[in-house]
Amino acid sequence: MIEQMLHQALTDGYRVNIQDVTDGCSWQNCEILDVAEGCVRFRRCSVRNGAVEIWQYVLPLNRIACVWWRTTSIDSSLLARSAAD
Repeated sequence: MIEQMLHQALTDGYRVNIQDVTDGCSWQNCEILDVAEGCVRFRRCSVRNGAVEIWQYVLPLNRIACVWWRTTSIDSSLLARSAAD
């Protein structure tokens, strides 16, 4: 389910939030760059002290606890959880 959602986000240009199963760390508003060979490659931007920083990550799919994005301005969202849940 997570891999399908990441492929859909890549195809449709959705930005997603990703949570790591190992430490609970999460990344918001991520742009999916690639889903291949059991990993997702994504990037996100942050602003620190007025400077824009672009961070790029590679994360194995089996380390993803969940992926979600908002579908409306109300608090409705789509959510995919790992099989480990």
